[in-house]
Amino acid sequence: MNGLDKVIEHLNHAHTYVDVNDKNIFYYVDCSVIQDYGQVETFDNEHTVYERIKIGTAGATLGTSNNGGRTGYVLVWEKDGISHTIIGKIPREEILKIAESIS
Repeated sequence: MNGLDKVIEHLNHAHTYVDVNDKNIFYYVDCSVIQDYGQVETFDNEHTVYERIKIGTAGATLGTSNNGGRTGYVLVWEKDGISHTIIGKIPREEILKIAESIS
């Protein structure tokens, strides 16, 4: 592992939250440095409806699905060479609040 690899590894970050009282309330945040080796994001287009929104000044894609009777979200955007993804079954307002806090 060279010095640049160590810096990139340090910059990548993931965080998971699960409500101890209700395991159906959770979210996952991933922030990683965009690499030039062909990163790919895949999206479920059968069960999820997508819309373009803004997180700060960055364009983002917000997916909404209702699987198992509970609404879930996936939010993806890029800013300053960082790819951000938030996935969760928490209110939309909370997903957006989390996104604004890390963007």
